Amino acid sequence: MPLNKCQKMEWTISNGIISGLKIGSGSIPIICMPGFGDRAEMFAGLANYLPPDFTAYCMELPFHKNTTWYTDEYSLSDFG
Repeated sequence: MPLNKCQKMEWTISNGIISGLKIGSGSIPIICMPGFGDRAEMFAGLANYLPPDFTAYCMELPFHKNTTWYTDEYSLSDFG
């Protein structure tokens, strides 16, 4: 897994801190969210195949790995 090509990231929002990875540095963003029980690192393989025009932001859901969440539940509006 090419984690050395990935940058660890954190995004602070109103209900917590989202943990994840940034892959690439292009101007076209791609949002990657792993399924329940998975981690952002599962997308590290994109580093070998992502065209230079793209940047992948791989975010871990609340209650996953290093994401910190301040309430017992979440909804889509928490991310907007």
